[in-house]
Amino acid sequence: MSRPAITIVLTGFTLAAAGSLMAQERGTLNPQPLPPLVNPTNPKTPARELFARKSEPLPLAARAIGSYVRGCLAGAVALPINGKTWQVMRLSRDRNWGHPDLIRFLERFAGKVPQFGWPDFS
Repeated sequence: MSRPAITIVLTGFTLAAAGSLMAQERGTLNPQPLPPLVNPTNPKTPARELFARKSEPLPLAARAIGSYVRGCLAGAVALPINGKTWQVMRLSRDRNWGHPDLIRFLERFAGKVPQFGWPDFS
């Protein structure tokens, strides 16, 4: 086999493998709660295990803590799933949350876009 043919075959295998790795879990709209931890006060319990068992946000003032990749948003509110001019996608990923100011802005903005030709889904 020639060198270009080997390169093409290896590239094909790489893309096929990468495609399966990048596939996202479908998730569910009704996730089941995780079982309680045996010893949640143990200092060796990873934070991800503690946070994973919280089903609702804490009632804190809205603020960003940390960065996008290593942080969280306190006081977030959910963008409604359906609006007149929008629909939340990939609900199972639970990423329809934002700062209250951002959610208010999006709702106001969405109310103005029909005048520019954006369809009204209501």
